[in-house]
Amino acid sequence: MVYLSLAEEIEKVKAYVSNSKGLELALFHYLQAKEHTQTIDEFDYEEHKIAYKGYSHIEVEREKIEVLLSKKHPKGIDYSLNIYCFIGIHLAADGYKKEIIEKRFMESDLKTKYIISTAFPEFKEKLSDIMKSDTMENDSYHTILKVIHTEGYSLGEVKQIIHEFLTSSESLDAIDLTLLIEIHKKFMEVSICEYSAIDALLKVLNNFSNSIKRITSDRYNKRKGIEITDEYDVQDILFVLLKGFFYDLEREDPVPKLAGKSSRIDLNIKSQGIMIEVKMIKSKDNDHKKYVQELKQDIVNYSEWKELKYLVLFIYDPYNRTTDDNHFKELEGINERNGVRYYVHSVLAK
Repeated sequence: MVYLSLAEEIEKVKAYVSNSKGLELALFHYLQAKEHTQTIDEFDYEEHKIAYKGYSHIEVEREKIEVLLSKKHPKGIDYSLNIYCFIGIHLAADGYKKEIIEKRFMESDLKTKYIISTAFPEFKEKLSDIMKSDTMENDSYHTILKVIHTEGYSLGEVKQIIHEFLTSSESLDAIDLTLLIEIHKKFMEVSICEYSAIDALLKVLNNFSNSIKRITSDRYNKRKGIEITDEYDVQDILFVLLKGFFYDLEREDPVPKLAGKSSRIDLNIKSQGIMIEVKMIKSKDNDHKKYVQELKQDIVNYSEWKELKYLVLFIYDPYNRTTDDNHFKELEGINERNGVRYYVHSVLAK
């Protein structure tokens, strides 16, 4: 079942991080591949501006990086003391002075090692080796990180470890939030009435037309039905239907750029690796063919999301403009692009 206490804790810390803003929020958005909600003008110091550029994939001149890294600071004051600033600046440096990152990694506690290895994946193997060796078993993050780096934990053991971690921490930050999200993805597979997450989702979508009758044509006391005019209306209804099951359901999340162009997925459930693309065939459309072509392109574009497991194509055709349902069914199947292997499901509702 859904581990509600962890899901609720994740949402609570998300709210805190979002409100705190600054480089902590920039790091979280970068790691979760979310669109940034801040601008560079909100940062006062030059090193913070460069760090924000690193998180925002904005190129920084090598000379500016060199000046910053070689700058003499007063004793006890250094850009590297702020891990959010440190990571952002070295993301902007794009591999330049990599030895500085390695030195910081080796000298840090486990929490800092974890977030460095998350931002710079080339350090993941080193962290895994450290966790296997138990050389830092006295570190307060040792047990919770073993959940990620060691196999064989039962769900009950994982829940107990998470409970102890949450109750022993006075406050949680973006690094803790990233750690909890990673654990949630690894262990807390959603099941609803014994169905897997994707099966439960498909059941909701396949019953869409029947579910909405109560609000479109059969409202209480002959009240006027709610009119569905475009795919944004469909997205809103689906969001309401699904949010109660999937705590991390989000709308219009940007997908990494493909050939210089960024796409937006209509709905996504990141913890389950599920994307949902919504189309509505309107009364003015003669047939469904242009939607088939659009969906074929979406199947390619959304493969840029590296965590994609299932791409669900939902087509609402209330005016029965589809002349051959098989054109949508033919889009289904296993796809493998850009090193991502995922299954495409197609649901046509009339």
